[in-house]
Amino acid sequence: MFNELSLINNLIDENEDEWRNKLIKFLWENFSCENQDTNYNYGIYSKLINHLIRKVWLYPYMDFSSSHWTDKMAYSSFSLDIKLPSMKNSNLILHREQSDVLKMLLEWENILLMAPTSFWKTFIINSFIKIKKPNNIVIIVPTISLMDEVRRNIYLNFSDDYNVITAPNEKLWDKNILVFPQERSFSYIEKFNEKSIKIDFLVIDEFYKVSPDSDKNRSSSLQKAIISFTKISNQRYYLTPSITKVKWNALIKWMKQVDKIGFNTVFLNVHDKYKNTKDKKWDFLKIMNKLWKSKTLIYAWTFKAINELSKIIPENIKEINNRLCLDFQEWLKNNYTREWDLISLLSKWFGIHNWKIHRSLWQIQIKLFEEADWLNGIISTSSIIEWVNTSAKNIIIWRAKNWNYNLNQFTYKNIIWRAWRMFKYFIWDIYVLDDSNKLKDNSIQLDLKINDDVLASIDTEEDEENDISKERRQKIIKQIYDIDDILWEWIYKKLVKDNKLQLSNYSDILKILKDMKEKQKSWNWFLHLNSEKYEDWEYFCRKLFFLMPWYREWIDIKDFLNYIKYSKDIWIKKNNEYIWELEEKWIDILNIFEIEKFVTYNFWAFLSDINILYNIFFNNNDNITPFISKVTSNFLPPFVFILEESWLPRVVSRKIQDSWFINLEITEWSIKNIIKELKSIWIRKIKSIKNLDNFDRYILDNFFDWI
Repeated sequence: MFNELSLINNLIDENEDEWRNKLIKFLWENFSCENQDTNYNYGIYSKLINHLIRKVWLYPYMDFSSSHWTDKMAYSSFSLDIKLPSMKNSNLILHREQSDVLKMLLEWENILLMAPTSFWKTFIINSFIKIKKPNNIVIIVPTISLMDEVRRNIYLNFSDDYNVITAPNEKLWDKNILVFPQERSFSYIEKFNEKSIKIDFLVIDEFYKVSPDSDKNRSSSLQKAIISFTKISNQRYYLTPSITKVKWNALIKWMKQVDKIGFNTVFLNVHDKYKNTKDKKWDFLKIMNKLWKSKTLIYAWTFKAINELSKIIPENIKEINNRLCLDFQEWLKNNYTREWDLISLLSKWFGIHNWKIHRSLWQIQIKLFEEADWLNGIISTSSIIEWVNTSAKNIIIWRAKNWNYNLNQFTYKNIIWRAWRMFKYFIWDIYVLDDSNKLKDNSIQLDLKINDDVLASIDTEEDEENDISKERRQKIIKQIYDIDDILWEWIYKKLVKDNKLQLSNYSDILKILKDMKEKQKSWNWFLHLNSEKYEDWEYFCRKLFFLMPWYREWIDIKDFLNYIKYSKDIWIKKNNEYIWELEEKWIDILNIFEIEKFVTYNFWAFLSDINILYNIFFNNNDNITPFISKVTSNFLPPFVFILEESWLPRVVSRKIQDSWFINLEITEWSIKNIIKELKSIWIRKIKSIKNLDNFDRYILDNFFDWI
């Protein structure tokens, strides 16, 4: 042991990255709780080991109690009084590269940080807020799920000093931290402008999604949000994983690119000998037999691949009596459906994670996965890679394809770095069961081309910084004229510039306006949407469906209309009864989830744009706000919908509502009032509600821990 440490000590200065990896491997072999064969005392390092950890700048791994006094001084200088929900009783420590980035931010630099997921980029945000204490912080994240993680972190550390905002249309205080996806950000741009308030610190997480190549359907809204917020922001901090080069343009104007890709805090152990074998089913089962009871993420990518694994696992892996997972199974049968792959997988200690299912079900499965004795594996599409911060000892890449395309190096790196958990896993094991020629490509450049519809909101005649060709400039001007020929002069450009429209595609807006011009009588049904009867909605919902942009091609018109019909009374139907009604119409559970997400995140935005364009074109002051409000919260009380975004499923909220301990239907309060009221009610009192089952109570325990 001493000879190995001595060799590491002597050679660190020659190649720090290589010997840092060797030290991490040494720690895993001798101190990790995953390695049960070691004779050493877990977690208690000698002074020599602590000194070597300090020498490679991995301060978070040091054991303060057994360090030399000089190392303790260095350790203390990198320590901050910041906590995580999973580590509430421990202060966190910056490593060298984090400290370097924080120093630049404290010196008022605008930073575009390129670093692996294991770098812990978001910890720097908390550190900056703790030290600098800015008045207004805006953090834009790509998904609701990540929003919830950031919100929990922010609440734990800063809720006493800041107004933490995650819902639309909350009031601004003197000191605010706003956390939301870009679609929710636009309502606050106007509020900041109206009050002439500057944003002190603007954060864009997962900045790579600004590229049309990464997310063609949402990149425009993110680009517009960045351009709008940049104008009123004093300082910016953008975070992106696994990018080695970003070509300059106006989206990163006056920003310093900081490359920390090479700084690893864990050791990667890639097993790719399986990727060329013919029958990967048996390779998969061999690996799972070896990894049994070791936390494992299985990257499947497509729903077809998830279906394959959902047959292989139940048929070949022994069922084990797992009380909580069995309770979860029964809860799903009673409240969702009896026909679902997730139900059969739970008895094998496996879960499913994809973008279709309810977010509360995401959170429950992630919690079961992160706890010691419940779920051992999760099969996932890219949702758990891009949208959720969790960790695993192992990752199995079952399918290395993105639809018909091989994974590129960027996506591959994003997958393997997603396993990270500092303090817990020193080494990750990555098993590649599918070949991909592009995995050897190490050059990853982010294309920051600004979309045409976003450029339409910028003064293309004066803004030469965007490097717009003459042909493209003329194309943009023509688009503006085409729409304004119907609306009147330059109205479209003003609407886009003021972020009034959610639609990103010029052709979709032109299509709507032409329909208003050519089929004016059909628009007489517009205000029928404010009726309480579905029969009054049906005609106009059908019309709107065929005017909608790209998303509708994935959803059948009959399924869409049936969903509206049976979900409009969703709150008064117990146990998600609307799901069973839709299944009788041959709509399966995943399609129901997909339509729900479409309605609450796409359809409502489309309706908002229709409302604006209708009143401009017909020169009216009518609105369908009541119907838009219903759609926005999926016909649920708004606070029930917001609570479900985090932990509390609507079926549990319904039982709480029926108990009359609290009125979740109230509209005059804010979500802060609801949470405060819930916290004031003794949890044992709520858990005593008669019609709660065992799994309802497990959910409530974790929900109260969250709030």
